[in-house]
Amino acid sequence: MNFVAPPSLSTPVFHPVCWEEEAGLLAEGCHCLEILRQDGLLRHPPAPQERFLQRYEQTQGMTVPLTAFTPVACWFLYQIGWMHGPRRLAGAGTFCALGWSFLAAGAADRQPGAVESAALDIDPEATVLARRNLGRLTMSGHHQARTAEAVAWLRGGRAPLDLLFLDLDDPKRGKADYREAFLAAAPRLSRGACLVAHDGCCPHFAGDIDRLEEAIRATPGWSDPLRLPIDRAGLLLSFRAPG
Repeated sequence: MNFVAPPSLSTPVFHPVCWEEEAGLLAEGCHCLEILRQDGLLRHPPAPQERFLQRYEQTQGMTVPLTAFTPVACWFLYQIGWMHGPRRLAGAGTFCALGWSFLAAGAADRQPGAVESAALDIDPEATVLARRNLGRLTMSGHHQARTAEAVAWLRGGRAPLDLLFLDLDDPKRGKADYREAFLAAAPRLSRGACLVAHDGCCPHFAGDIDRLEEAIRATPGWSDPLRLPIDRAGLLLSFRAPG
């Protein structure tokens, strides 16, 4: 699996991107994705780069006040959505849905018309932006952005979920709600489900990520959490055993 560098792209969300300068991180990401596929945790071959670049260009019209997501992280999230192939996704703390949109778009592009997703944020103004941004992607399926307290929403639902994305961030508690969100969703997460947590490698949130990892390891059937330094923030991945 290789990422062939396209021409640089300029968007209001990101500075101009020279993909060749990101070759090291992209190669590391490709290697990680291939290992996860060989282990049976990702079901499908990687998406053609053209599919990701089409979605990347669509972010030109998004309204994003600020973001810690990098272009490489967005590429990786798109590949997770495509290669894992979830049909029911929930995101907790999605803010204006930039990073979330790549996960949802990867899943929707892999399975046209079959995907349902819910982007959750407690801030109603962020939800307005998320709806607007997701609307620009014209994804098939059913995709909603809701103002909700994510832990309560996850705990109160019964429909199964195939993928849970965590990016909850509180000014005082940091990422402390990651653990509670995972535990609230755990009974709903299907066999083979994927957990993706942003800021998995950020030193500032190391204690919160440690506590999330402890909860994952204490929950039967989940793989050992994997921290991926795809950029400075990084991601954490874990999978529930299939079958």
